[in-house]
Order: sequence, then structure tokens, then C-alpha cells
Amino acid sequence: MNLASYSRQDCLLIRNQIVWLGGAMLVAGVLLLGTQIYLYFSEQERAALQQQLQQVRSSADAAQQSWDSVARHQAEFNLLKQRNILGAERRLDWIEALVDQAKQQPHWQMQYQFSPQRALEQAFPINNEQVYASNMNLGVQAANETVFSELTRWLATQPGFVAPASCQLQRAEQSGIAIDCDYIWLTIAPLKTEVAP
Repeated sequence: MNLASYSRQDCLLIRNQIVWLGGAMLVAGVLLLGTQIYLYFSEQERAALQQQLQQVRSSADAAQQSWDSVARHQAEFNLLKQRNILGAERRLDWIEALVDQAKQQPHWQMQYQFSPQRALEQAFPINNEQVYASNMNLGVQAANETVFSELTRWLATQPGFVAPASCQLQRAEQSGIAIDCDYIWLTIAPLKTEVAP
């Protein structure tokens, strides 16, 4: 194509069309650039929203798992609360119950002794809660072995949880059986912080 064959007058005839074509191409370029910028920022916003959605889903899953855990363990928690295993030690209640039982069964010649409460070594604190243990030695003179069974059942009805550590049954000097048992009273309470001297 030889441009020299076109005269100036020919160029003047198509000048408007060339200007319009250049303007249209400029507008198309600006629109294309604007579209690319819009797509870039839209993609950034979509990624941020996707991340937020993922965080909300993770939070919802964690909340659902917590709720499921509460629902699974609610019955056990209610039982612990009903049996007065949660909270402060019920030592005075235990002593009052032992005194009443000794009055009702004087022929048992009941003797008992409590040791100070301590954190149970085998149980580590969980969520600022600790299992505490109080040792109790209990001695009874019984006519036969059924007294031991009755005593064990009766202790199980008292507040807290009593676990037998060891029991020794032997023939009494006069008659019947001498029962000597060590029990551990367990309670679950908030972790106690020791005050430094």
C-alpha cells in the first residue's frame, strides 16, 4: 500500500472517521482498563469475603461441637450436681450423718477420723477445676458381714462420692466382726491457689 498515492484532500475526507475511530479505540481501551481494575478489586473482595465465610463456618462448627459436648455430658453433670460432688467439701454433713448413724446403731460402736482435704494426685486440673480428696478411717463392730454391705450402701447415699480405699474384716475379740475401712471422699471444686508466706 503506497501512502504517497493519497492526496491531502483524500485524507481530509476521512479525517473525521479516523478521529472517531481513534476516539472509539481510546474509549474502548479506557473501558477495558476500567473492567480489568473492577475485576481485580472484585476478586480481592471475593477472596476477603471467602475468608470471612470460612472463619464464620469454623466458629459455627466450634460452637456446634461445644453444644454437642454439653448435650452429651449434661446428664453426667446433673448427676454430679445432684450428688453434691461439685463445689465445696461437705465434711460437716458427713460428720452429722455419721453421728446420726452412730446414734441409730449404737451396737456398731462406730469410730471415724478424717484427714485434711488435699488435691487428688492422680487427677490434674481441667478448666480450673480440681478433684479433691479427704481420707476417712471408719471402724465398726458388726454382728455379721451384712452390716458391712449396709454400711457401704448407706455411705453411697451421702453427699459427695465415697470410694473405698481398703477394708479389713477380722474376727472381733468378743463376738462378731471388726470392720476397719479407709475411704476417700471425693469432691470437684475450683482450683485453690496457695498463698505464699
